[in-house]
Amino acid sequence: MIKYDSDIEQNFHLQFPFLELVNDTFFDKTFRDTENTPFKAKADFTCPITGLVIELKGYQLNNIKTKSASNNRQLNITNFKGWLTPKDLLETGFNHSLYKHSIVSKEIPNYAIVFKDDTKISSTSKNKMVKENINFMFAKDYQTLINQSLVNYIK
Repeated sequence: MIKYDSDIEQNFHLQFPFLELVNDTFFDKTFRDTENTPFKAKADFTCPITGLVIELKGYQLNNIKTKSASNNRQLNITNFKGWLTPKDLLETGFNHSLYKHSIVSKEIPNYAIVFKDDTKISSTSKNKMVKENINFMFAKDYQTLINQSLVNYIK
């Protein structure tokens, strides 16, 4: 049985059924943040048409720079409120960090963040992703890339 981590993943896979779901498989390497703290990472899909390794997101990436900064921020919120909301997790989780994805994208060829089309991303965040050399696009741009790849394949 296919196990999706979110409704966003499931809907994206329904839109692009040729993708291979890989959300339960970590990359073979261990990454390190700027404090040299090790972390593992995984993607959501691989694309046999474009060769992309896709991490799907439905929310703007956060600016947490390290695993320890993420842990500390989450601990502070938990101590203050008593729990973490889903929004808190998106805004403080290292798994949703622009800098974490920058590290992964430098090490994994063809790594790309694909955002759900209605994701609100600030200009500042877009500029940071460009500065960090993160390959990112919206789902509609991914569809265009697929169409172009298929046209080139047919030629």
